[in-house]
Amino acid sequence: MFRAARYASRLGFRPDAATLAAIRLALEHPSYVALSGQRLWREIELAAAEPRARLVFERLVRWGATSLWNLDGATSRYLASSERLWRWARSAGVAVDPAELALLALTLGRPAAMVERSLDRLALTGEPRVRLEAGMLAGPLARQLEAARLAPSAVSERLDAAAEAAALAAWLRGGARARRRIQWYLAQGRAVRPQLTGRDLLALGVPPGPRVGAALGMLRRHRLDGGARSVAEERELVKEWLTSGKEA
Repeated sequence: MFRAARYASRLGFRPDAATLAAIRLALEHPSYVALSGQRLWREIELAAAEPRARLVFERLVRWGATSLWNLDGATSRYLASSERLWRWARSAGVAVDPAELALLALTLGRPAAMVERSLDRLALTGEPRVRLEAGMLAGPLARQLEAARLAPSAVSERLDAAAEAAALAAWLRGGARARRRIQWYLAQGRAVRPQLTGRDLLALGVPPGPRVGAALGMLRRHRLDGGARSVAEERELVKEWLTSGKEA
């Protein structure tokens, strides 16, 4: 069934009456539900890698091949948006797991119990499960990133504290401004680092310990916001920071 949905979407085919009857018969067979969670997750990975993944998942839900999700207007929009995000990520050289992205699109806005049931059925545990659960809570993050006045450092601060799945889910849920900010962060912002190192800061008189990290954070925020363009400027900022006694 998963293979049929993939090929039909990839090649523009439509299943005939006999194929649809066979699908219905398979769904009535008791052993169908014995498929392992790992096997289902592998099929989701293959489906999510298709050029027209949205059509694959829409077909599977319509056929009843999975009872984990249903299809409504919001889910269709999330699936379409996930395709757009996946295409952007590939063109920008940003590593994104298409299967995780598809699962986010299928479960966003659903009750927590339904989400947990989906993750249980797919036998997802450990870090993959934690990432996806974090993504389900992305509504507040999307709203924060829509704020009109938000410096690049503030955008980065919010996204640094979130799991990547939460950033992807916030992109699916957010408006144009939030999406632009998330794309900037994924492609550029999260890689910004000060030119000075921790060793350089110690040589400038920053005490060992937490204040080294605080100084590096201060420099990074300045760089994100367009300041500290050179090593000399970073040195001056550190000297001012030490004189002022600020912690950030």
